[in-house]
Amino acid sequence: MPEYELIYFTAAGRAEPIRLILHYGGIPFKDTRLDSTEWQNWKADSKKIPFGMIPVLHIDGKPLCESHTITRYVAKIAGIDGGPDPIEAAHIDQVYEMCRAFYDATVKYFLSCLGFTQDEKEKVLTPLKKL
Repeated sequence: MPEYELIYFTAAGRAEPIRLILHYGGIPFKDTRLDSTEWQNWKADSKKIPFGMIPVLHIDGKPLCESHTITRYVAKIAGIDGGPDPIEAAHIDQVYEMCRAFYDATVKYFLSCLGFTQDEKEKVLTPLKKL
């Protein structure tokens, strides 16, 4: 079995679905969580962080980038991607995309709760009320 290392911040964020799927599938991996200081040192290393963004999943030392690509990859190796049935795979992908859209729409609000003023929170929350 390949060796996996997932690199992300100390937060759940975009890496959490990846972690959950790996755990669900019983797939061992190294969970490298970076704080803001560590991130500043890592992000310039194009061998570890090729596009300057995380999460990155290293597979036997080779990086796989983009959170949604990684999520689909680990779903496949965990056996929960719908297998050979294209309809089942499409339904699974549909639910995943719905969750992704919800995350993208709400992440700014949740991040704003980490220290922004009430006016700043309202500015971010107003478009969400239209969803």
